[in-house]
Amino acid sequence: MNGKLLAALFIIATVSATGPLDPAKNFLEGVFRGYTSSDLPDNSTCLNDEDQVELVALVQKVIDDVNSGKGDAIIYGDSIAVYNDILTFYDGCGLSTVVNSVSTFASGTGWVQIVKHLIKHYKALSEGAVEIVTDLQSGDTYTAGVLTGISLKILTDGKCMVVEQYLLNKY
Repeated sequence: MNGKLLAALFIIATVSATGPLDPAKNFLEGVFRGYTSSDLPDNSTCLNDEDQVELVALVQKVIDDVNSGKGDAIIYGDSIAVYNDILTFYDGCGLSTVVNSVSTFASGTGWVQIVKHLIKHYKALSEGAVEIVTDLQSGDTYTAGVLTGISLKILTDGKCMVVEQYLLNKY
């Protein structure tokens, strides 16, 4: 499954679960921050208010289509429209930077390195995963996003000092 599709599915799930998209926006900005150690540029267009309204309307149309029993072709067509809009918002949240970097690393024998990094840093990654879930449950989507980005960086870079330092500072 490619990274753009995963991002689209995440945003659709988030839109379906919540009304406003600010939590999704905060999460995505956090992922960028955690992975790159920098904030999005000030001119970033990551899920601005207009985009949020448009995306919520499109997702609601798909939900209405499903609930009213419209045909598969209509539901599929509306779902594709949501997916295409998400791709439009994709770059504004810096996801292409993260996904392209992970994909480039993972191509070829990079998956072997990812598995090695996972095994080597299993404790820090599992503690980070628990923290991500806790942050999501408490509504702190930005921190959950930062930790997700850091976890992706650990898997590709093999360094976990950032997560360990974060967890030490937090407790």
